[in-house]
Amino acid sequence: MMMEDASLSFKYTYDFDGIVVELSGVSCLKAGLHYLFVGNVDGSRVASHWHLLKKHLDLSLYTAESVNALKKSVGIVLAYVDGGYFLNASCLPVNPNRAHPMFRIEMMAKAHAIGLLNALFHHFCNRLRNVPPADLERPSIMKTNLSNPGRMNILHEDQEFLLKLFQESVETVNCDVDMCIVLSLTKFGQKDDRRFDLSTLVDKAGVVSVSYHAADVKTQVWICFGQEVDCKRLWGHVECCILPIP
Repeated sequence: MMMEDASLSFKYTYDFDGIVVELSGVSCLKAGLHYLFVGNVDGSRVASHWHLLKKHLDLSLYTAESVNALKKSVGIVLAYVDGGYFLNASCLPVNPNRAHPMFRIEMMAKAHAIGLLNALFHHFCNRLRNVPPADLERPSIMKTNLSNPGRMNILHEDQEFLLKLFQESVETVNCDVDMCIVLSLTKFGQKDDRRFDLSTLVDKAGVVSVSYHAADVKTQVWICFGQEVDCKRLWGHVECCILPIP
């Protein structure tokens, strides 16, 4: 998927200021990552992810009460991905329009998210401990304290194997009826007028939706491209809204 015709389609000079790529799983990543932060999660490690969600979700689909529930969503950065991207795990209500009452109280939603993320990392470490003996000798695993992994080194030759295990762990814990973990890649604040090719970052089969954010150099407004982008026809089903810079 190429982003190279926007200036012709919209007739303005632009540069890309940000992107949010929602993923069905981390195993679709093509770009390299060198560390995976999988240590114990406490209140100091989680942060509000509303600033990411409001740039990506189509808020017109939600009631005011639902938006307030989404504002209580928190998450963590799992890794830094080559190219200046963050790999995020965000804890959202499974159905924002019927959110559990805990999403009315920030501390309750935060506590539930911490428990869910710790369960994720617990399952991941258990999977690492139970891989076949030959896989235990992988350099990335040998370098890791599986009792308290903290920041796990991810070597290139082990990335595909480890991300597959991590995705299996996400699927194991994502059965909570009230809260779910949503994975995304984000990059903001690095203005770039070069052609963007999503296929070098991820396998497009693992992309749920994409939001592009561009700055119009002449009029100084943000252009937000699409809440649900058809990855085969980028300009086919794109909703575009123009928002003034705060």
